[in-house]
Amino acid sequence: MQNNLLEEIKHSKYFLISFLLFEFVLLYFCFAFPKGSTNYLLNKLYVYEWLNFIMKYSTHLGDGLSIIVFLIICLFVNKNGWKKYLLIFINFALSGGIAQLLKRLLNQPRPKGLLGNNLIYINDINIHSSHSMPSGHTITIFSFIAILILIYRNKFSNSYYQIVLLLFAIIIALTRVYVNQHFLEDIAVGASIGVFVSYAIKLIGYKFLKIE
Repeated sequence: MQNNLLEEIKHSKYFLISFLLFEFVLLYFCFAFPKGSTNYLLNKLYVYEWLNFIMKYSTHLGDGLSIIVFLIICLFVNKNGWKKYLLIFINFALSGGIAQLLKRLLNQPRPKGLLGNNLIYINDINIHSSHSMPSGHTITIFSFIAILILIYRNKFSNSYYQIVLLLFAIIIALTRVYVNQHFLEDIAVGASIGVFVSYAIKLIGYKFLKIE
């Protein structure tokens, strides 16, 4: 098991190193500035309607429904890859379950619940007030990107692909702060959980499903 873990880390080193740098930057901002500072900062960009439009819809790419639709399409296109799709689904279900459990246990207020009318909100978005920590969308997108890199190692072995996929996950995570559904702390924790669960699930898949 230890050798398998080291092998996975070696294979995904570009993603992992870049991810750790991202987490370091997030944690720096979380500790260096008051909670909600990033939300106030991003609120200044609300004058750009085109950006609000993009953020309003792109944030849904972190929905669990998006992952399920992706898996269904893949299953129709290539039924032979069902073991990998199953592992992606297990990864999605486990990370989502952890997210919902922690949300209820921690019961932290969201930006609207803590900062209220001090923030500006995008129209036609159902803004929640509670269960902020951790960000479920962030867990979903990071676990999805991480497990893709780990499962399809031949396709995503290049540093360029790993970093581009990570940047995609980062952008989707930041949309959660932009639309004031979460704080920066929520996506920092969510990203860590998503990546950790993915490595654990890949090792399980290696052992029980014989997925290399």
